[in-house]
Amino acid sequence: MQRLERKVREYLDSQNWKYDFEQDKHRFIFGMSLDCADVDSCLMVVRIRDHEDISCRALYRFDVPADKRTAVSEYITRANYGLFMGGFQMDLSDGEVSFCSAGVFTDSAPDIREIRRMIQVTIHMAERYGQGFYDIMNRGVSPLTAIETAESEEGAATRSSSSTSSASSSTAASTAAADTSVVTREEVEGFASLVKEMTDAQLVALLTAGCEEQEARQERRRREEEERRRREEEERRRREEEERRRRESAASTQSTSLIDKLRGLISGNN
Repeated sequence: MQRLERKVREYLDSQNWKYDFEQDKHRFIFGMSLDCADVDSCLMVVRIRDHEDISCRALYRFDVPADKRTAVSEYITRANYGLFMGGFQMDLSDGEVSFCSAGVFTDSAPDIREIRRMIQVTIHMAERYGQGFYDIMNRGVSPLTAIETAESEEGAATRSSSSTSSASSSTAASTAAADTSVVTREEVEGFASLVKEMTDAQLVALLTAGCEEQEARQERRRREEEERRRREEEERRRREEEERRRRESAASTQSTSLIDKLRGLISGNN
């Protein structure tokens, strides 16, 4: 087994994750749950190539329909803009969508923390943008609205740093203002250096904070959805009541007209 393969296996085993290893293709394959309302899992593929390259890909378990691929392509373009490492891809022939990050290690084997960051970044990005794909395909949401929803609370200013570390992205979101200015290269590199020096305990704490943030966002979305449904129900009842009153009024008018006609007939007969 190659040195890079050993490092990947070491990390996966440390997480007690079940996986398949295809030795002839030098790749590890395993499923991963996502904390996303309508896109709850993906297929992870970690591949070693030429003894020095590692790619980590999160494959969604759906294919984009042909009539939605133009909109999804726009969503992917908007999502990829400004990313520091990795990006979303779509196979236009069948609609397969994935997020892929990669690293090159020519001189020495990577530290296990670097393997962890690469895998966690890929999972985080698949999770962060997964709902947008679903909403575009199934709810008719526009690519711009889907991006604004995916990035509204983490902020555009954290996008480059989010692709450096899944945990660090969530933490930056909790402290960043709603500033949409472009992050400079120096800021990104400085942030990446800071993350690399973090201890395991610090990274775990940051990742935990990110999960709590995500749960809070989901709860807010749930409440917003309930409020939207409540308002729709109230509007439906209001319209039904208006329709009922209109019909009663029309029936009353018709009844009065008939009575008047009967009275006229009776008066004429007399």
